[in-house]
Amino acid sequence: MRQSLVISARAMDALTQRMAVTSNNLANINTVGYKKDLTLITSFRDALNSNINSIQDTEIPSNVKSVTDFSPGNFRFTNDKLNMALQGEGFFKIQLENGQTAYTRKGTFKLDNQNRLVAGDNQFVLGKNGVITIPEGEFSVDREGVIRDKDGNEFNQITTVNFPKPYALEKNGNSMFVTLNSNQAELRADIEIKQMYVEESNVDELSSMLEMISMMESMRQYESNQKVVQLQDQATGQLLSQIGRV
Repeated sequence: MRQSLVISARAMDALTQRMAVTSNNLANINTVGYKKDLTLITSFRDALNSNINSIQDTEIPSNVKSVTDFSPGNFRFTNDKLNMALQGEGFFKIQLENGQTAYTRKGTFKLDNQNRLVAGDNQFVLGKNGVITIPEGEFSVDREGVIRDKDGNEFNQITTVNFPKPYALEKNGNSMFVTLNSNQAELRADIEIKQMYVEESNVDELSSMLEMISMMESMRQYESNQKVVQLQDQATGQLLSQIGRV
């Protein structure tokens, strides 16, 4: 009886995590460069089969994992020269305030008071010559990320990188990612930069409907497991009351 309670409780915990992930995806449907998360829940049978030789009688296997879906979002034209999107697989390279390197597909860049290209406060977009400073006046960025002034003089080139798959990256907030392994090798990105475009969230209208369906399904499953726990609790109470009368 105890194990059935634990199984139901583990299931409720897994469903709670799934609903949290789904809610976060829906909340970021309009966040530029956002990559949705998927929740993978190993069934009890699969977990039991994989641990059949090591599992103890008092243990109930449970495995919940959240993974990021790096599929691209749609492009949107903004007419802002500081906005850039990446056509292909890869990331912009960013230097965070603490000096750590991060990676992003969110190309809604700005200029700070020193005309440096930034992704946020003290988050510098990196180029082949380090932190990028945009020339005064008119400028352009070609498909390879080369930045030129109005006379065609080259100032810098935006760095784009890729990684071996599956990506060993984790979210760091603001549509940024950091590597899980400090020795992770950066690969050359076969990619095209599209100036005056941004890549929207990959939680589009269709996937948002699927996310809502997933949330409703999770809520129904949660309620079912909750009823199982309640019934088990009632049965335990009745059993204890009978023992007390013996």
